[in-house]
Amino acid sequence: ILLGSLTRQPAARLCALPLLGEEERNRVVIKWNKTAAELPFDSCIPDVITARIAGKLEHKAVVCGETHLTYRGLQTQAVRLAQRICKLTQGRNVRVALCAERSIQSLVGLLGILKAGAAYLPLDPNAPEHRQRLILEDAGASVLVVQRHLRSQLPFVNERVIELEDTGEAGGDLVAPASLPTLELDHLAYVIYTSGSTGRPKGVEVTHRALLHSLVARLTYYAEPVDRCLLTFPFAFDGSITGIFWSLLHGGTLVVPSEDSYRDPRQLSALISRHQISHVVWVPSLYDVVLRDSPPASLASLRSRIGAYMLKAV
Repeated sequence: ILLGSLTRQPAARLCALPLLGEEERNRVVIKWNKTAAELPFDSCIPDVITARIAGKLEHKAVVCGETHLTYRGLQTQAVRLAQRICKLTQGRNVRVALCAERSIQSLVGLLGILKAGAAYLPLDPNAPEHRQRLILEDAGASVLVVQRHLRSQLPFVNERVIELEDTGEAGGDLVAPASLPTLELDHLAYVIYTSGSTGRPKGVEVTHRALLHSLVARLTYYAEPVDRCLLTFPFAFDGSITGIFWSLLHGGTLVVPSEDSYRDPRQLSALISRHQISHVVWVPSLYDVVLRDSPPASLASLRSRIGAYMLKAV
């Protein structure tokens, strides 16, 4: 009898049942969505970084293996690269492809492209050729910035190619950026492509305004400055954005593991101990392995608040 009475009820009534109580709905839909905020900056990300590191030019900006680059060196090489890009393309919001292995040069490339007023388009040097070709053609990349040894393996038919090795050694005073274009918040900062696991990879365009809103939210929530950040995400993966700009905006040091070490939990814990890493942003599986297999003393420099929050949040 009960089943019969249920089957006679219109199906629409089940759809009308509320999933949340009034109090919970107000919290989830209204209270938690009150995220509007004014940007504390009126400049785009390259200028914001320049202003915030003004007193830290001799501080290490990026470390990879036994080599490092100070903020003075990073700014100098990035401006040199930006000036070369500007000679090849005068338009802003153009896409400039960047292909580099985990290295100091990859950070120079990223920052140089942004300073040129272009949007950086990261390419994974280990990706199949058909994916590289699809991304380059779909995004309409106008210039390719690449490490010399990777040039021959990329299907880029345009002649406008800049090799990162040509930025030269940094030294002396900062290169004058007077010839670089003025950026606006609604100009593109980067274009990043999805994995394509559900079909054709899709490009996601992110403006300077959107990037800054994301970074300001992070700086507000995590008030403790980033001292040293270990970057394990590839530059072609959007997870790298957090570590890169989070560190640069604090004038911290970005430690980049080599291609051989970023997947090895033991080497990662050794890097944390050696460089006294304060911040990491990892996927849950990597957190689990490193926390389980590493001596507690090797992770003592990590800020527990960041790690604990990330473990709960992801």
